[in-house]
Formats: sequence, structure tokens, C-alpha cells
Amino acid sequence: MQEGEGVKALLVSCYGFHYDIRFKYVRSILEERDFQVKLVFSSFDHLEKQSVTYEDSAIIGIQVPSYQKNISVKRLYSHVVFASKLKKVLALEKPDLIVADIPPNTIGRSVAWYKKQNENCKVIFDVLDLWPESFSRSKVLMVPFWFWKKIRTSALPKADYVTLECDYYKRFLRSDLKEEHHSTLYLCKSPMKKPLEFSHPKEALSFCYLGSMNNIINIFDIVRMLKDVNKKRKVKLTLIGDGENREFFIEQLKVHGIEVDYLGLVFDETLKNDALKGCHFGINMYKNNVIVGLTMKSIDYFRVGLPTVNMNIYDTGILVKQYQSGFELSMEGWDNTVHEIINLQKEEWEKLHENTLQMFQEQFSVAVFEKNFNQVLERCGINQ
Repeated sequence: MQEGEGVKALLVSCYGFHYDIRFKYVRSILEERDFQVKLVFSSFDHLEKQSVTYEDSAIIGIQVPSYQKNISVKRLYSHVVFASKLKKVLALEKPDLIVADIPPNTIGRSVAWYKKQNENCKVIFDVLDLWPESFSRSKVLMVPFWFWKKIRTSALPKADYVTLECDYYKRFLRSDLKEEHHSTLYLCKSPMKKPLEFSHPKEALSFCYLGSMNNIINIFDIVRMLKDVNKKRKVKLTLIGDGENREFFIEQLKVHGIEVDYLGLVFDETLKNDALKGCHFGINMYKNNVIVGLTMKSIDYFRVGLPTVNMNIYDTGILVKQYQSGFELSMEGWDNTVHEIINLQKEEWEKLHENTLQMFQEQFSVAVFEKNFNQVLERCGINQ
């Protein structure tokens, strides 16, 4: 593909909040290469569950039905409507390059449809989650498991390149990916303008859980870990976020004597960091029957240098072990790890903190993302 004025790129996602975690940086890279960039988002805010309009003239908002539950027929229907209307947008805009987030898997089907009719268009699928694998089987009976998966399976080979949010996904998508036409592209964030100054209570251990309190987080083991630590050192948990299991989560914590500070949804970075700087650890613990390699909350923790306690989260667990930037919980080593957390000294925490900042800089910084995405473009035959 020859770059230059008049070459169009379309960035597609159902979720407007993906702009800040992904497309902001992709857009910048493409505009530096003289692409005319437009973005296609849903008119419905997935996080706040309300309609949204976009002031940015480069954003095309697709009107979709609303939904309230993350796991529901209404949500699936909303995604089907988005994918259907996306075909009309693609036909009208006639892009030369499409970068599309998956899931929902139906986006892949619509983009593959356009690619079939416009073979010269370059297509990059960016896989940020696996549906339906990331849900427990009991939660996806509304749609046959095999059919939901097949929508994605049929679309991925049609792309010129596939990027994956984490290495873990390769285990499940290997047969759908072209050899040497896929790679891992971690999430990224801009570094802090100045280091966050942490201030901890002298005796207590303070933890934070940031993000959705949904059906895939391991509430049972989070509570168990905090309860075990609380037997020896006073524990406080700061909760930032919301979700269908929020009330149950808080109830279980209080039943076991854990002090809870619930802050609700916090999108302002300054307010979020004000809460994080009083914590020793961020919590990243998931059920063992879901597929999670990396989370957005991880990047928020790593960015400020907050060490983590992790469980059943593949890439994060490997990196934390490699950089010695936190603790990895398992059933086999449970007692030893809890003992280490309880007996953590200030100097040990500071080393974990330094290692976490190094891990962020080397794996999740904007500079690393830009380097890796430019390599993706070159592998697609898009050269500067």
C-alpha cells in the first residue's frame, strides 16, 4: 500500500472507551503516516450504560439498542445491530486500511465481508478478549458455544494481520492464525508526568481492587486471602468500580471483618491515583475457568508502580515473576505467599515498587506500543 494524502484508515470498536487504551495511539501513528483516519464507535456507553455522543468530528457513532446487563440477550442483539450497520459505513467510507477490535465477534464477520469485495484493503484484527471462552459455560447458554466461536474463527484468517492483547490467547487461536501474521500487542498508557508518592499506614496493609466486579473475578479467594492476612495484620480494601457482584463482594468482605472503602466508578486519573497511592498492592485475581492474560486494571496498577497480587492471570503472572514485581497466588503455595505478604517490610515493598515501574516502562509504555505497531504495519506491507 502506498501511503499519502487520500489514503483512508477506519478504526472500529463497539466501545468508545477503547479510544484511550488503544486507538488514540493507533490514530496518532497513522496520522503521522498521512492517513486520513476516522473511527467508528457505538452510540451506547458500555461502562455507564447510557447513550453517548462524540464531539470529535472524526468519530462515526452507530446507533444501537441499549442494554443494562453485561451478559444478556439484549447486549448480544446490540452488537449484532452494530455489526449490521457497520457494513453500510464500510461501503460508504471505502477505507484502504481497517483496524478492528474483536470482540464482539460479529465485527469480524462484517469486516471480512468488506475485505472479500475489496481485496486491496488491508485488515488488522485486534483481539482484546475471547468470546465465548472468557465466560463460564453456564453463562453462555443463550447462544450455542460453538456458533459464537465460529463467527470469530471464520473471520480471523481473512485478515492481513492479527494482534493479540496477550500471549495467552495464542493457545486458543493457533489454528485460526496465519503463521508469521500475528503477534502480541500489549495495552499501553502514557507514563506518569511525575512519580506517584505513596503514603502507607505503619501497621496495616492496604489493598486496592480496581475494575468491574463481575462474574469472572475470584471473589471467594480475594476474600480468603484478605481474611488470612487480616489475622496477623489489619487489612483495608479500597474498591474502585462497579458491577453485578458489587453488593455480594462488599457483603463478603464485611462478614469477614475486612475494612472496605467503596469509591464507586472513578474515571478521573487524579482521583484514581489519589486512592492508589495509599495502597500496598493491587488485586488481580480471577476464577480458574476463565481465560485472562492481561487486564486494563493491570496497566493502571503498573503505571503508578503499585505491586500486585495475582491469580489465574497468565501473561501478568509470568511478567510479575520475571520482574519480581508482586506475588503470584496458587492453591499449592497459598500459605507461603500469604506469609510473605504479611511479613512484608518497607524496603521489600520499595523494591517491588521499583520493579513494577521498570516492567511498565519496558512492556506497557507508549514508546513500546508505537514501535510494535509500526512493525505490524510494515508486516502488512505498509511502509513509510
